[in-house]
Amino acid sequence: MGFGGLPSFAHTSGARPSGSSPAPTIIKPSLAPTILPSRPGSGPISGGGYSGSGYSGGGYSGGPISGGGYSGGPISGGGYSGGPISGGGYSGGPISGGGYSGGPISGGGYSGSGYTGSGYGVLTVASGPPELLEATSNGDLITLSFDSELGASNPSSSRFAVTSGGKAVPVVSTAVNAADGLVKITLARALTPKDTSVAVSYTDLKNDQTSGVIEGVDGSDLASFKNFTVIPQTEDSSAPVVSSAAVDGALLTLQFDEALGGGSLPSASSFTVTVNGRPASVASVSAEADAGLVTLKLAKAVQFDQTVELAYRDLSGDQTSKVIQDEAGNDLATFSKLAVVNNTFDPTPLDVNLVEVDGDTVTVSFDKNIKATVPSASSFRIEANGKVLKVTRAATFPDDRQVVLTLASAVESDDSVTFSYIDAAGDQSKGAVEDLQGNDLVSITKRPVKNITPDLNPLSLESAQADGNAIALTFSKPLATTLPTPSRFTLLADGKKLNVKSISSTPADGVVTLNLAKAIPLGVTVQLDYSDQTGDQNRGVIEDLAGNDLASIKKFSVTNFVLDEEAPNLIDATVDGKELVLFFDEVINPGKVLTSAFRVEVGGKRAKISGSSVSVDKDSTEVVLMLNAAAAPNAQVEVSYTDSKGDQLDGVIQDLAGNDLESLRRFSVENIA
Repeated sequence: MGFGGLPSFAHTSGARPSGSSPAPTIIKPSLAPTILPSRPGSGPISGGGYSGSGYSGGGYSGGPISGGGYSGGPISGGGYSGGPISGGGYSGGPISGGGYSGGPISGGGYSGSGYTGSGYGVLTVASGPPELLEATSNGDLITLSFDSELGASNPSSSRFAVTSGGKAVPVVSTAVNAADGLVKITLARALTPKDTSVAVSYTDLKNDQTSGVIEGVDGSDLASFKNFTVIPQTEDSSAPVVSSAAVDGALLTLQFDEALGGGSLPSASSFTVTVNGRPASVASVSAEADAGLVTLKLAKAVQFDQTVELAYRDLSGDQTSKVIQDEAGNDLATFSKLAVVNNTFDPTPLDVNLVEVDGDTVTVSFDKNIKATVPSASSFRIEANGKVLKVTRAATFPDDRQVVLTLASAVESDDSVTFSYIDAAGDQSKGAVEDLQGNDLVSITKRPVKNITPDLNPLSLESAQADGNAIALTFSKPLATTLPTPSRFTLLADGKKLNVKSISSTPADGVVTLNLAKAIPLGVTVQLDYSDQTGDQNRGVIEDLAGNDLASIKKFSVTNFVLDEEAPNLIDATVDGKELVLFFDEVINPGKVLTSAFRVEVGGKRAKISGSSVSVDKDSTEVVLMLNAAAAPNAQVEVSYTDSKGDQLDGVIQDLAGNDLESLRRFSVENIA
């Protein structure tokens, strides 16, 4: 230390004083410089409390201070005359214009600051580890300021950890400005006003290191520290940005990428909301500034399936009120047609619009948008003609609102297919079909599936049968409802052309009926031609359900029954108790036969027949008579039948062609009782 506690100063610039001793040795004090009280005058050395006092002409006057080893004394005209005080070795040095410019020597104790020049001004050369005073950031640089000079050791970047909002920001490199007590840390990216709660930590290595760590000039290592707050110095010039916009009923919420200024909000007229392209009134505007949220309350709630857009108009110039701005005062810029996510609850359940199968692929279409969750294949059950087909894979296509299933085996074009879906109990978040709000598709049982599998089997005519003035055409499969035009057909009966008057059909049975202008006589040979049009037609032709046209047909034989003029013959008769059965050589026309036409004799005596009539079954060659009393075993039984005059239509025995059974007398009946 110098006089009266003044610090000793290193001779850093200027010439050594003439006739003086070598420059003073640098002394490393263990404490910071003593702050001298400010006094009037030019400072503590001259004209102040230390002039003409204990240090002038006193104990040090004429001694080692004046005229001695320090000729003229250190204050005036001696070794330091024109020396360290003025214009000498310290001129332009630490006394004036240097580290202590305006410092303890001139202008008062530390008048003019004492912390001017670099960081904290001239730093003392202290013993012991340095102390971290402040950490500041600017862009990608963090500066650590210490209370004293540092050693020349450059710390490894791995010693530091920097976080922003709790998330790590990588450190690229470090540099030390030892004389100014500074350590500079370069980051992998620049810090912005959006980086909050920035902190720096430092880990010291064990033992005393000589490199790779922060240390004082005496080699003392800086101790580890954690989460030291970094003060940002970067100016925020970026306007806030809308990071998301969503509406739920009548509340439209805007989330910004940073906190907002807490000033007054814009009026509702600054916003334009459209719902399905039509303006919607904004009733009020509110905000949570710290959270970066602005909420618009609409005069009328939106529906779940409506499309919402938002526009905002910023006032001209830089406003301080009635606009949206961040904490730095940057105004939100004008924007238009911002898509707003509609989160309004949809009360209607998810349902299936259509299910189609094409070979081994089943496509399930839904009535609204679905999530991308992939349902389990085991949740589906596909049946073709009642037989279960295994589902090997399920895939979801949200953009198309579809789920596509792959079957282990393909269905045929004419298969009847059903679709079932089993929803697991509870509300599922995966392995199920659900809408955008997470509502699961409910279970479905055996919903009919539209089978669009191509039919590769050609349509063919199997038979044609004439019946009077109609010809029935029977095909190999069900038909479409389209009717062919009469001009498609050519009919020849014994070589003569027949005119087709009209056409009707029974598509499900695969039958087309040609109605003729004139009846075809029985036994006449009939041939049919059909002409298909060129190309694939969808009207005016015969086609199957898949749209495959019937190909042209040439000289197809039409069945035309030969005229039957033969009456049925009774070939046998038996009696068993009360039941008497008559057997004929052809099918008898079904209907009622009057019992009065019969006479039955048992043992030479007439036996009564029950009822007034007997019934003849369809496709039967038998007529059954029931007697009132059973015929005695071994009794002789005979039956007689009287045909009415003329050709009868009912009440008599006749064949399918209408030929009546002729009268017969005493036909022997076998008694099998």
